[in-house]
Amino acid sequence: MANSTTTMAPTAMLRSDHISNLSDTQEKVLSLLPFLPALLSFLGSSQIIYMVISQRQWQTPYRRILLGLSCSDLMASAQFPLQAFLLPQQTSQRVWAIGTDATCSALGVAQQLTFVSAWYNGMLSIFFVMTVRWGVPDRIFAQHYEPVMHVISIGFPLITAIVGAVMGWYREISVGMGCWISKWPEGCGCNEGETGECCQSQLVAWIVGGLPSLLTFTLILCNNLLVFCHVYTTIQRGRQNATTRQIIVQASTQQQTQPKRSFSLRRSVAPSSEDPQLKRIRAVATQAFLYVGAYLITYVPAMAVRIMESRDYDAEDEDEIFPLLVLQSLTFPTQGILNLLVYVRPTYLRVRKDFALESKWWAFRRAMYGDRVVPRHRQGGNQRQTRRHTQFGIGQSSTTSNRGALSFLRRSTAGKNATPQQQQPEPSTTPAAPATTTTTTVTQQQHEPHDSSSIGEFAADYDESIQHDDGHNDDFPVDGDVATCNTGSQPDASMQGGATGNEVSDRSWDQKASRKGKVEAARPNVDKDRVEPLTIADRHDGAESFLDEGDDSAAKHEGY
Repeated sequence: MANSTTTMAPTAMLRSDHISNLSDTQEKVLSLLPFLPALLSFLGSSQIIYMVISQRQWQTPYRRILLGLSCSDLMASAQFPLQAFLLPQQTSQRVWAIGTDATCSALGVAQQLTFVSAWYNGMLSIFFVMTVRWGVPDRIFAQHYEPVMHVISIGFPLITAIVGAVMGWYREISVGMGCWISKWPEGCGCNEGETGECCQSQLVAWIVGGLPSLLTFTLILCNNLLVFCHVYTTIQRGRQNATTRQIIVQASTQQQTQPKRSFSLRRSVAPSSEDPQLKRIRAVATQAFLYVGAYLITYVPAMAVRIMESRDYDAEDEDEIFPLLVLQSLTFPTQGILNLLVYVRPTYLRVRKDFALESKWWAFRRAMYGDRVVPRHRQGGNQRQTRRHTQFGIGQSSTTSNRGALSFLRRSTAGKNATPQQQQPEPSTTPAAPATTTTTTVTQQQHEPHDSSSIGEFAADYDESIQHDDGHNDDFPVDGDVATCNTGSQPDASMQGGATGNEVSDRSWDQKASRKGKVEAARPNVDKDRVEPLTIADRHDGAESFLDEGDDSAAKHEGY
C-alpha cells in the first residue's frame, strides 16, 4: 500500500471534498448516456459538411459559418463520450477510468476547442441580424466582417487551448466527468488543511471559457431580439399597407356596374395582400430562432454545471445535482444533429408540399440528397413547374404540374379560332398609359426582389410554398369554364351554315371575354378613333393576363 501511495503525485491524494458520493451505477449511467446523442450529432455534422463541400456550396457567408460550426461540433461529438474513460486511472475515482495524465491533458485541449462552436453560434446570430435587420449584402459581409469572425471564432479557443496544455491547466474536474482547467497551479489550495498558494484555476476558467460563453450567450439573445422586433414591425406594416390597398380597390370596384367583375377583382387582389418578401423575412427569422433554440438546448445545462462548480460545488455534492448531470450528458453532444434538422427544414417543408404522397422519412432524405432520391408514388396533377431548391443550391427545372393546363387550354383554343390578323395584331397608335402603369405596379409588387442577396439565398427553399400562396390566381377556370372553353372550339350551326372565319373568331372572342368578365372588351365594329378610358378592373385584367402567362417568369424570381 505504501508503494502505491508513493507512486502517486502529491495532488493525487483524494481529499474528502474530492470523493464523489455517486454510486457505481450512477457513474456508469453518466458514462454511457452520451454515446447515442454523440453518434447522432457526429452523423449530423458530417452530413452538413458533406452537403456543403460536395456540391461546392461554400460561396456564401451563411454556409461558410455553418461549415465552421459543423466542424467544431464534429470534434466535440467525437471526444465527449470518451471523457469518462480517458481519466487518469491512478488518480481518478471514476469506475471506468483507464487513461493517463497525458490523455487527461488531451481531453482538456479538446474541451477548450469546443468553445469554437459557441463562438460560431454568436457569429451566426450576427450574420442574421446584419442581413435581416440592416440588409447587408453577402458581398459586403464577406469582405468586411466575415474574416474577422473566423479569426476570432477559431483563433481564441485554439490559442488558449495550446497555452493551457503548455502551462499545465488541465486536470480532472470536480463536478462531472472530464478534464479541463482545475487545481492550477499544481499543489495549490487555500482551504482549511491545505498548503500552498491559492488556486488560480477558477479565474483562468472564467477568462478563457466563462466570459466568452456569457458574451456569446448575451450576443445571441440580443441579436435575435432585434431580428424579432424587426420582423414583427415589418409584418405589421405590410398588413396595414395590404389592408389599405384592398379598401381602395374595393371602393373603386363598387363604382362598376358588373358585380361579377368586382368580385373577381377582390378575389384576385387578396392573394397578393401580403408581400412575398414579408414571408421570406419571416422565414429567415424563424430559421435564426431555431438555431438559437439548438444552442440553448446544447449549452445551458453544461453552463449551469460549470457555474455551480465555480460556486463551491464539488464531487461530494454530485448526488444533489445528479438530474442536471444526466441532462448535460444527453444535451451537450447533440448540437450537430439539431443543426442538421434546422438546416434541412426549409427544403423538407417544400418537399412535403410538392410530394404529399411520400413519407416523412422519404421527404427528409430528399431534402438532404436532392434528386438522387426518386419519388415512389405518382403525385398526380398537383405538382408545379419549379426550380429544384435543395441545400445543394438551385438546380434544373423539376416536375411540372397541371396547374397551368387550363390556362394553356384557353390560350390554345383562342389560337385555333383566331385569324392571322388576330394572331398578329397591328400595334395600336393610341397609348394606353393607365393600363401599362397599373400592370407594372402589380407585377413589381409580386416579384420585386430584396436588396440583400442573403435573404434571397437563404430563403430560396421557402419560395415554393410562397408561390403556392401568392402565385395562385382565383380566376383560373373551374369545371364549368372548361366546358365553355371546349364548346368555344367546336363549330356551331352558324359555322356550318357558311359563317366566315371573322365571324367565328368574333364569337370565340366574345365567349372568352364573357367567361373572364370582360364585358367591356373591344369588338371588331368599335370606332377605333374613339378611345375609352380603362377602368381599374380592366387594368387588373391586364395584370391578371400577365400572371396567367407568367408561370415561367415566376420561377425565374425564385432564386434571386
